[in-house]
Amino acid sequence: MFWCPGYIWTSVLWPAANGVARITSALLLGPMLIGLSTLLWAQWAQTPCELELLIVFAGLLSIVGGVLWRRMAKVPKLSLRTDDLQLLSVGVAAFIIYLIHYDRDLFQFNCVNEASRQLLGVNRYGATSGYPLATNLNVRLGNVALVGPGFIAFSSFGPRVIYALTGALIALFAGCLGRAVLSDSKLACVTAGLASFNPYVLGIPINDENLFAWMLGFAMLWGLARRDVPALWLGLVFGLLLGVRHIALLVLPGVVWGMVCQSRRRNEWLQFGLAASAVCSIWATHHVYV
Repeated sequence: MFWCPGYIWTSVLWPAANGVARITSALLLGPMLIGLSTLLWAQWAQTPCELELLIVFAGLLSIVGGVLWRRMAKVPKLSLRTDDLQLLSVGVAAFIIYLIHYDRDLFQFNCVNEASRQLLGVNRYGATSGYPLATNLNVRLGNVALVGPGFIAFSSFGPRVIYALTGALIALFAGCLGRAVLSDSKLACVTAGLASFNPYVLGIPINDENLFAWMLGFAMLWGLARRDVPALWLGLVFGLLLGVRHIALLVLPGVVWGMVCQSRRRNEWLQFGLAASAVCSIWATHHVYV
């Protein structure tokens, strides 16, 4: 459900991406785009999102992306080199380990989980009426966009799936960053392992904004380490990072400096700004209702 729209939109926004880069981008863009759609619905309709509606959103995103994809120049078929397979194996290992490591006993103490459950219309106090997130004013909506679709699609198993996917994306983004900077496939796998399996990260056994920020931070660094990463893609990820941790605004000067070093063109700066602003405008709607 999440993979299809993510893969299609990665091909639209970043047609040159292939191998592990295309797969990693698809794994992030899918839940992100569906999550943003779910949030917009909850904000506008003031009602929880059902599974049937989630499937409609995924289908519409796939159809629109597919139409744009067909109008583009031919996108190369997915191909995986040996170093891609090595890095993917680390990502799969991270997914399995995080899937087992998740601590469901801490679920009820986590504001991210609480806010996301309200998208389903139920929280720990029973049915929610009115604005779905009104009883949790402290949560940042970027987190809800990331985990909400998983809650709706997989119900009580959703938090564990999202946690495992986050672990896999930490490994994949860190590995892609390592490969871009170090130009060595083995060192890239070491980087992926250090980022995902170090005790400080595994010390967070639940879905947490700091864990999401860690993952998105590697995505941003990877985008700044490769000149071919589209500015539009970079802007979407940065907007999501700001929605996860508002304090991430402090890294904007570093992002700007990185783009300056890449000699980005004027239209790329515009794409980055528009994409980041569009995503951030969704977070701002939270303050319209509360």
